[in-house]
Amino acid sequence: MLNDAQERLCATSRWDFQDLSAIFLNCTLKRSPELSHTEGLIGISRAIMEKNGVRVEVLRPVDFDIAPGVYPDMHEHGWDRDEWPPILEKVLAAVGVRLTQNANTVDIDAVELTVHSTS
Repeated sequence: MLNDAQERLCATSRWDFQDLSAIFLNCTLKRSPELSHTEGLIGISRAIMEKNGVRVEVLRPVDFDIAPGVYPDMHEHGWDRDEWPPILEKVLAAVGVRLTQNANTVDIDAVELTVHSTS
């Protein structure tokens, strides 16, 4: 999937990204496993990240029962099903944020991120 220049850059990278994870939310309107042009665009970025040791996950929100609304968990606001909370946890973890929810507040704690060179 990668061209020669991309392969060479990945092979000669002096950076260590093995402690990182990434998540792509493919917001196509096509359900899996139908082909998505967005998946093709994600594929190149995913391949580069994986070649550099990043753990990558791709999700299609259209494949989940996500309730409309503005709260992190719409169960608490009258919806029977909401598959967004576990997706939100993955997104926040990938950007180094922890979310804790109390009765009426949401607390966000940033996590320190350090990238080390291997040379």
